[in-house]
Amino acid sequence: MMVLRCVLTVEPSITASEIVKLAFQTLHELKLELPDSEYCLLYSNKKLADKVPLTDEPFTLEAYKAFIGKPYQQLTLYIREEVIIRESFVNQMDFKPKMKQ
Repeated sequence: MMVLRCVLTVEPSITASEIVKLAFQTLHELKLELPDSEYCLLYSNKKLADKVPLTDEPFTLEAYKAFIGKPYQQLTLYIREEVIIRESFVNQMDFKPKMKQ
């Protein structure tokens, strides 16, 4: 798995999809190309960042900061191919532990 660090300066109201778009613009400006695919934003625990944790509120940086409850200068979030996330979720749902006999 390739890991690239991309530092972004953003407004608090930015959404997950806007962060992904801005990251790709920045990487493109640096002449770094990623596979043509759909991507999504992940929290540092590798969970999908589409909503603020423990809520149904759509992700914004401002809402995530409020959820964390402490000041920050920098947050680390991840971008991953959406198909990999979906496959991982499906594989977890299909997992059926075997019963001991």
